Amino acid sequence: MIKGNVESIEDAIDLSGFGISFSSKPIIHGGAAMEYYGLRKRGMDIDFIITEEDYNKLADLYPGNKKDIWGDMSIFTEQYEFFRSVYRFDYNFFAVDAHEYNEFKVISFEKLFLLKTLSFKYSPHVEKLTNDFHLM
Repeated sequence: MIKGNVESIEDAIDLSGFGISFSSKPIIHGGAAMEYYGLRKRGMDIDFIITEEDYNKLADLYPGNKKDIWGDMSIFTEQYEFFRSVYRFDYNFFAVDAHEYNEFKVISFEKLFLLKTLSFKYSPHVEKLTNDFHLM
């Protein structure tokens, strides 16, 4: 199992201000996971996958911050985006083999690679995905 550098992203995460206690540790994916694995720097926000229960709690608190991406619902803030599912795969799928830390988990390298591969079909960011694919 590939394990990365958590210090590079740990200081950027503070989940205490959302007014909920997460029932399960949110799972980092996207650019922050790419940084965790030492592949490239993350972008401006950090993407998480959360449980259905936690999504519903955040949706009640932030009803104006919901986004529907092909049926994958998310709650976004300036710094974070919390996904209920990604390509219809839910928290339980991504939790398997995720690296666990105090406040969060990091998606496994294999599942991150799967997401990058699936993104080619749907994302308008083909050049960025191609670069990520080659880095991986």
